[in-house]
Amino acid sequence: MDYKQLWDRWVALTLITEEDRADMIEHLHEEVTSGITALATLANAQVSELLEEAKYGKADAYLQAIAPVSALAALDGYFLSLMERGVNPQKVQLSKTESTKGLGERWSKGHKKDQNRSYIDAIDPVIVLMLERIYDLRVNQSLSFHPDIVELPYKVTEKIHQYLGWAVYQGYVIGVMEDELSHL
Repeated sequence: MDYKQLWDRWVALTLITEEDRADMIEHLHEEVTSGITALATLANAQVSELLEEAKYGKADAYLQAIAPVSALAALDGYFLSLMERGVNPQKVQLSKTESTKGLGERWSKGHKKDQNRSYIDAIDPVIVLMLERIYDLRVNQSLSFHPDIVELPYKVTEKIHQYLGWAVYQGYVIGVMEDELSHL
């Protein structure tokens, strides 16, 4: 695998216009878009709890600012998984993929069991570095939208940012599971 080429393709994907991104998302299977939305919702629910415990007065504004970032984090992981398998999400009409049915249920069962640990443990170490880089990018993006969050204790902000990383990894897992379903 040419990791540099994979990374360059992923970076190029992040630079597409909003219109092209919306069109690309329209090409995704309904279970994938529901899964991405669920990941972002779960991550933001956990962040909301942390902010409530920390008694952060700007919690609503922060959650509103990072909601799209959480969704992008999950989508980034999913797209990296696709591109690792040679699937160009801008060209392939994934919405018609019959094998994707049941993906949400499969992910949910794995999450309840062990947060899909077996999938995460099996990720190629170089891909892990890419996922970590994506995570860093989304954390920095969330900070740029709402820099006041750093006024909270480090322990709180670190936990908050870990949920963005969780969304990136779980988005990747959704892509791996989707590929497995296509081979059953």
